[in-house]
Amino acid sequence: MSYLALYRKFRPQTFDEIVGQDFVVTTLKNQIKSGNISHAYLFTGTRGTGKTTAAKVFSRAINCLNPVDGNPCMKCRSCLDNGGMDIVELDAASNNGVEYIRDIKEKVQYAPGSSKYKVYIIDEVHMLSQSAFNAFLKTLEEPPAHAVFILCTTEAYKIPQTILSRCMRFDFKLVGVDKLEALVGDVLVRSGKSFTPEAINAVAVAGEGSARDALSVADRCIAFCGDRQLTYDDVLNVLGANDGRTVNKFASYILNGQLAEFLVLTDKTVREGKSVNLLARDIAAQLRDMAVIKLCNNARKLVNVPDSMYSVLESSAKDVSLKKLLYAAEVFGRIDSDLRFALNPRILFEATAIKVANSNGEVDAESLDRRIRQLEKRSAAAPAKAASDGQSYVPRNEGKTEQPRTEPALPAAGVKDYNAARRVWASVLKEVHTLDEPIFSTVCTEVSDCYILNGELVLELTAGQLNLLGQRQNTEKLQKLLSDCAPLRLVLKKREKRGDAEETVEAFRKLAGNSEFIVNE
Repeated sequence: MSYLALYRKFRPQTFDEIVGQDFVVTTLKNQIKSGNISHAYLFTGTRGTGKTTAAKVFSRAINCLNPVDGNPCMKCRSCLDNGGMDIVELDAASNNGVEYIRDIKEKVQYAPGSSKYKVYIIDEVHMLSQSAFNAFLKTLEEPPAHAVFILCTTEAYKIPQTILSRCMRFDFKLVGVDKLEALVGDVLVRSGKSFTPEAINAVAVAGEGSARDALSVADRCIAFCGDRQLTYDDVLNVLGANDGRTVNKFASYILNGQLAEFLVLTDKTVREGKSVNLLARDIAAQLRDMAVIKLCNNARKLVNVPDSMYSVLESSAKDVSLKKLLYAAEVFGRIDSDLRFALNPRILFEATAIKVANSNGEVDAESLDRRIRQLEKRSAAAPAKAASDGQSYVPRNEGKTEQPRTEPALPAAGVKDYNAARRVWASVLKEVHTLDEPIFSTVCTEVSDCYILNGELVLELTAGQLNLLGQRQNTEKLQKLLSDCAPLRLVLKKREKRGDAEETVEAFRKLAGNSEFIVNE
């Protein structure tokens, strides 16, 4: 292949060339200099931040015959042939079965051929199956002295805790815009490409903290502009983005209530094939910048835009209240995910802009209602500590705000009432489903056995349900939701195993709606 992508052509060969990961680089270099090499490492972080690159550099450095300040010398036999057969790279996304791990277990016992260490780099390790992780556990726990495992992943939370606890973990952070600008500028200079500072800034911002993504954008820009100088407009054309002044027009029209001009400009932008999703994100970012300028006397270092654009933002922010700016930034910052799944993103985008334009910066009725409901829930007293076998939380009644909703009729004391319990629990589930907690919501939905007795809503749970709902924060959450629906105390009990006769009686009792149903013996 005659052409290599920039991120491959200029991939770092030593630790000193890795950008934006000073903590990781310093720690690994110190380990190499001291000779204290661990048996297993976990490199985790966002895509394109240098995890696999660092793994390759580290594997080369620990086998280097003449390391220089923790870096591979790039001159010895081991560095030049990149470890030969002693450095094994695996892609767990395509080799995720237990048979591949068994193959590693068999081969890892053999000593390295020509190097000091045999290194296994497993990329996208979170893609391994559960059985593969189980098979890998023993090898990772007691590996041979010559073996080093480097696990790379973007989703460390998917890896079993038993694996995580046996690795030395390094979290790769996002690379700052300034460092990305320096990286892209250096790569373009080495490639013989001229550019403007504004263009490099736009490329770095588009990288969103990923060095690889920034270089990929630069690659596309070079292909687009050919032999001429890379300009800011070239980058915008490649990304399909709007320039800062156009985005500022959108923001100004919205903040000043100029809806006719806003709709005309939106129509023009859509006809040009620009994405309203990206436009909404740019507007939110610019509103944030304007708010920062409004708040800070010297905000230049906090706003990452060219100097010419900074003066435009400074001028636009003068005549707008901070309250309006913050409200607009909050609204546009929230709609990104909604736009992604909307059938017609343009309608949602325009409706959001009209809502912000017609607002004076105060919260809308929907947000106000949501906040009032949250305050009402917080006004309920803190629940009492859970009992050991059945966890019970009792709210205080002092100063509790009266709820406008109609409370279900409660049974008399000493009588189990299944029907009333089902009605109350259904009301609680409606509130649970409004929370953005899918696992909690699913477990609550699966609860089927409940009754009311002596002012208590008793939930009979399986061991798994009790394990989750019995956690203090979840029980407190349920008690607060229950207090909003009925003046009852929540009790969680483990469901007892019953015989066939008892199950039949209990079923009849639930159908009858109370515990006074009598079965003749």
